[in-house]
Formats: sequence, structure tokens, C-alpha cells
Amino acid sequence: GHSHGGYTAVRVALHDARVKALIPSTPLINADAGGKAMFEPLLPLMGIVDHIPSGVMDSLLDWRLSRDPVMHAFVNYTLWTIGMMDISAKDLINAFVNGAGFNVEDQLDQIDCAVLALAGEGEGEELIRQTHTFFDGVSSQIKDLKVFTLAEDGSDDHCQLDNRTRANQVVFDWLDDLWDYRAARQVGSDHLIMAI
Repeated sequence: GHSHGGYTAVRVALHDARVKALIPSTPLINADAGGKAMFEPLLPLMGIVDHIPSGVMDSLLDWRLSRDPVMHAFVNYTLWTIGMMDISAKDLINAFVNGAGFNVEDQLDQIDCAVLALAGEGEGEELIRQTHTFFDGVSSQIKDLKVFTLAEDGSDDHCQLDNRTRANQVVFDWLDDLWDYRAARQVGSDHLIMAI
């Protein structure tokens, strides 16, 4: 699960025993805290958000997102995919900052499937904290953590948007090892089909 999908995937793994491997990028286990961190420069306005003209809020949101072009594109893409391109800045900020109780921090020990937690070093303190809390909290016997850095991976952005190829390499290598795909591939195609 990518971005808010990192929350969704974690929540599915909490309630569906069929999940055998979980790869949240980034493990968003407290969306309220994540939203507050993302829109921190606008938090002083939250108490009066309903009294600020929509045009001003739209300008403030544009200013915040203009400081991070990748995040700006990601927010626009997310809104487009869920059919909310016409949402006002007030509604978007309220959704992120006030959330809807998307918090599973106290349930992580119920996750026992194989886990690979991914994060980008540049995502900020709160999302890195949530990644480590997630990793430490799951009861999985097989679990790995990868925090991407610009120096080592050429990526440090949210969901590795600045280098998806490197992220895919880490994910697929991990899955190959998890299900012993490399060994199955060497044995023959009949075993390969069964391994998948």
C-alpha cells in the first residue's frame, strides 16, 4: 500500500488472515498525526479555518504544496483518482488535519504475516516515527525495514516517488527471498508456477 494505502494495507492485514505479506510504503498507522505533520505550517489557522475565505485557504495550500513539487503532484493525483479534484483547500486540510480516527497504533501486535516496511528519509520526523513504531509493534517473525536515502538509493521522498525503480527493486528482491522464488526458478517452470 502506498501513502494512505499504507494505512489501508495495514488495516486489511489486521482483519484478514489471508494476507501473507504486507508492504506498506509508508506505514501510516496514525493518519491524524501524519496529516498534522504535513500541514504543520497551516495549523495555527485551523481554529479559524471556517472563518477564512476559501480563496485565501486555496492560496495557502498552493503555497505549501509549491514547496514540494513531488508532494503537490501526488496530492493532485490522489484527488483525481478518488474523483475529488474540485475539493476546496478547507475540506482537504480538515480531512488531513482532523482525520477520521485513522489510527491503528494500539493494534499492531495482531499483525503476524511477513512485513517489509518502507519509508523515505525525507518524509519527515512523524512518518519516520510511525515507520519505526510500526516495525517495532508488529509481532511478525519475518520483518524488514528499509528507509531510503538519497545517498544510498537515489530516493528519500514519500513512497519513493523520486525513484520508483529502486523501490521496486527492494520490494521484488524481498518477495523473491520470502517465497524462495530464485530457487524455484532454477528448479524448473512447474515449480515456478506453484511458487507463485
